Formats: sequence, structure tokens, C-alpha cells
Amino acid sequence: MTEKTYYFSYETTLGSVTIAEKDSAVTHLFLSESRSSGSIRASRFLSENACFSETPLLKKTYIELSEYFDGKRTVFDIPVDPEGTAFQKKVWKVLCGIPYGETMTYGMTAALAGNPKASRAVGAANNRNPVMIIIPCHRVIGADGSLTGYAGGIDVKEKLLDLERKVTETDRDSSGREDGNGREKAERKENGRGKAERKENGRGKAERKENGRKDPDDEKSGRNTSDISVFASEIRKRLETLAEPEYRQFSSSLLPGTENILGVRLPALRAEARKIAGDPDVSEKYPDHILNIRNDPARCQAVSFEEIMLAGFVTGMVKKPLSEKIPLIRRFVAVIDNWSVCDSFCVTLKPSVREREEFLPVIRAYALSEKEFESRFAAVMLLDHYVIPEYIDNVLEILGSIRSETYYSQMGVAWAVSVCFAEFPEKTLAFMEKRKPGDHSPGGSRDPALFPETYNKAIRKIIESYRVSDEMKKRIRQMKVRPFHIILRQHHNVPGYDRRHTEPSGQGRKCRGPRLCSGRNG
Repeated sequence: MTEKTYYFSYETTLGSVTIAEKDSAVTHLFLSESRSSGSIRASRFLSENACFSETPLLKKTYIELSEYFDGKRTVFDIPVDPEGTAFQKKVWKVLCGIPYGETMTYGMTAALAGNPKASRAVGAANNRNPVMIIIPCHRVIGADGSLTGYAGGIDVKEKLLDLERKVTETDRDSSGREDGNGREKAERKENGRGKAERKENGRGKAERKENGRKDPDDEKSGRNTSDISVFASEIRKRLETLAEPEYRQFSSSLLPGTENILGVRLPALRAEARKIAGDPDVSEKYPDHILNIRNDPARCQAVSFEEIMLAGFVTGMVKKPLSEKIPLIRRFVAVIDNWSVCDSFCVTLKPSVREREEFLPVIRAYALSEKEFESRFAAVMLLDHYVIPEYIDNVLEILGSIRSETYYSQMGVAWAVSVCFAEFPEKTLAFMEKRKPGDHSPGGSRDPALFPETYNKAIRKIIESYRVSDEMKKRIRQMKVRPFHIILRQHHNVPGYDRRHTEPSGQGRKCRGPRLCSGRNG
């Protein structure tokens, strides 16, 4: 017998929401101005035998939705079963992989859904998305940064994106928000005789260790902290149980060339990292163990992408004075080889107000590095933690000093410049006008220009931002410059620059970013 469809309407901070479920899965979620209009809209899509009655699943969905609107939830734990064509379901599956607080263009969504030319079809699939917010079609934007259409209205789409941006920027590493499940505080309270109990039992543990006896708590958990390799193996097994094949495929598409991806979501990794960082017996040993394997040519392939990420999170979360933490940070930065690990590590570090000044010289030193992810680390640390009134001048100065010509380094600079522009448009505009390519070449000793590709990328990211007014976007568009090889040949008559090579023309190595050739073979 076919299960009956149930639906119910609730009031939220964004108006009325009507939710429907069938066979223990949510099939529809509509936003509307009032309960009556939501019910009318739902009736157009639901079967005739649909019953207007609240169920436990509908109530749970409403509660999680309320937590989302309050900025306390980033991931939904609700089963969904939307009806649609095969392509629409592919698109909706891709949408569910877009991280909270981030956006994706229609073109990228189409590519991940298996048809790069189907941008319009993606737009149509988004418009027909029956489970709004949980299937986050609001995170898809136009290539020019425009919000385009949204079934709930452009104003609602803007509010949702703004909510996620604020939550992400305010506390991207907050346990309640990043875990997205709201359970951690309850667990601490529930298990939590906690600190007092640990303090009370601490003497006993110390005595057992002094007498050479094993701690029953360690035996119970299966953890042997005297052998970090055993502990690391247990962590690896835990990560494998948390892995999702679909998320592994999604991550692999965003990180081409990165091997050994398990498919564990970042909130789950952060939750594991907090547990490890809170245990003084392993908080330093675990990252050291993983990095030792990573640096061993014979064993490096055995370490997963997630274990490297986890080691970075633990390094960032461990409670130590910054002076003691800097050597640990330096060791981890040395092994970073992709943008995802770099950017996630930067978010986790979060220097305190007092530590910002102390850490700034470290960032300056990395900014001058020619290594791709060391200089990117500097750019991302600046945009994550220093784009505030007290440091904006330092930020722009340091960004201008980054001369590594590698792709991800320069894209980090472009991203940071766009973030600065959103917060401090006038100062950043003056910086961009002063560093505009064409008047003097990159690498000069006095106020060197940004690389043209970097400069134009920053402009593109500024235009994509929904925080920048249309009037300002129009002004910014007019600031674009021509590619550097054209500027050189027309204004400086320098031969031999070839965008396809990282070395002088003819050596045939692929370029990962703009690089000026010497012209020796020109």
C-alpha cells in the first residue's frame, strides 16, 4: 500500500514554510509569505490524498530549519526524496555537496552533474527544486556574481547567503556551527560531571602511571597512548567509517591530482580534531606521527588527505602559547600541497587579539616565499584574520609584496584583495590603482604592480560579490587590464614571453600561473 503524504506549515523568521513527507523522507519544502499561500502552493504539487497533519519528521525538520535560521546549524540531518528527472536529481545531488557559506556557478554545477554545457538546464533544475534550503540551490550564482533567479525570491536568496556568510566569518571554527548537529554541547553536559570528575580522578591516573599500571579508561577506549602508531591506526579506522563515497567523488573533482581522499566531511574532521587536541597525551604526538610518515618517501602514499587535514586542525587547536606553537605551524606549512588543506588550516589557527601582532612577522616572511602554498598561506591568513581597521594597511602592503608567480599563490592574493575591497572599498581601490599593471612591470623594487592575471581575477571576484553595489561593480569592470604578454610586447618590446610556459619559450613545461620569460630563446 502506498504511504500517505503528510504536510504541515510553520512560521519562521523568513515567513511561512510548508514541509511535506512521504515514506519517512521529506519530499517538499516551500517558503512563502503566509501559511495559507504555502498550503495553496503545496497543494499544487502534492497528491490528492495528502493529509494536513504534523508528524515527528515534519517537526524535526522545522526544528533543524529554525536552528539554521538562528545560525546554529550548518548541516541538515534530514532524509529527503525529491521527485524529478534523472538530470535534475544529479544536479540536486551536486547542490548537497556545496559547503555551507560557499557558492558555485551554474557552469561548475553543470560540469559536476556531468554536462558542462547545461548551465540553463541547471537553472531550470534549481527552479524546480522541491526541497528548498536543505537542497541548497540558493548557493548557486551567476558567473558574474549575480544572484539570478530563486523560487523563494531574490531577496530571500540574498538573506540566506548573507546569513551563511556572517556565521562563517564570525566563527567558522565554532563547535555548534561547524558540527552542524547541535549535539556537542548536550554531550558535554550529559557526560559532563566533566572537568570536575577528570580533576578528581586525575590523581588516580597519575598514580597508576607512576606505578607502571595501565589506565582502565585507556583500555576501555582501546587506546594505547604510549604507542602513537596504534592510536593513529584507530583514528584512521574511525575516519574510514565516517567516509562517504559520494563526498569523496565531489572532493576529488575539486582537488584534481590529490590522491588518497577518503571522503570525510570537514565538520566531522573538526570534531575528531577537537577530541585529539584536548588530550595532552596525543595532541602533539599525533601531528608529528602523521607528518613523519608524510615526509618519508617510502611511506608518504599511506597517509590520506583527511589525516593530513586532521593533523593541521589539531596543530591549530592545541592550547599553547603562540611562541611555542609557531614551530609546529612551520612544520605543518612545509607539507601543505593543496589549496584545501592550506585554507582550512588558516581558518583553524585563529590568532587571538594579542597574538595577531606577534604572528604578523611570520606571515610577512611567508609572503616573500617563492613556494606556492607558503605564499598562499600568508594571503589566506591575512584575509581570514587581519581584514580589520587596525591591520588593513598592513594587509594591503603584505599582499603587494607577494611575488611568487605560482597559480594558487596569486589566486590567494586575488581572493584576499576582493575580501579587502568588500570591507574597505576606498583603501583597496587606492591600492589597486597604485598597483595597476602596465605602468611598471611586476618584480620592481618600488610599489611593484600586481600581475595582470591576479589583478583581473581580483576584479572578477569583486564583481561576483553580492556585497558590492551595482554602481561600484560597473566602475570596477572598467579597471580590467590586458594580459601581461600583450602589455610587454606593445609597451616594452620584450620578446619571448609565452603564457603556456613557465620557462623561456620552447622549453615546453606547462604553466601553473603567469610567469615572465627572459626572452633568451626569443
